[in-house]
Amino acid sequence: MKSNRLFFLAFFLFITACSGEGGSADAPAAKGQSPAAAADDAPQVDNEDLTPGLKGIDADANGIRDDIDRFIARHYSATSMMKKAAEREARAFQMSMEATTPEEAKAAGKAIFHAGDCSYKLLPHATEADMKFVESMSIEIKALTANTPERFSAYWRGEELASGMVFYSNDNPDCE
Repeated sequence: MKSNRLFFLAFFLFITACSGEGGSADAPAAKGQSPAAAADDAPQVDNEDLTPGLKGIDADANGIRDDIDRFIARHYSATSMMKKAAEREARAFQMSMEATTPEEAKAAGKAIFHAGDCSYKLLPHATEADMKFVESMSIEIKALTANTPERFSAYWRGEELASGMVFYSNDNPDCE
């Protein structure tokens, strides 16, 4: 199971770290060109935050936009641990979107990898369906994080900064 988790995490990071040259539909077409439009099948939330800027509205100052907080509460709060894992992912993706230096991108990459480790720690005997659930959670939160052209472009700039960096899985991550 550990090798499946490591493979999935490595594969997921590889896919999300593409800078567009691999032909991903979500990545910018080429350096200097505008990014592709966000997918039409992105998750929908009540009162989605489409305000200008990268931060959006975070009334409770917990590091997660309020619309993403509502989405997590509706879809990923069956247990307190699941909710914490989803919140950890939301904060990590926000960090990646706001990264403007290689050091910030590295910290964001570590946070994203750690969030994945914690998500899988919840599922020590994960089935394929469990793994797809965690993958879907991550994809949905990432899509909501980069929900405007400005945020989408900033997210990919952060991913480009992290391109080529290596992150390691922790066998026993601290997820509290």
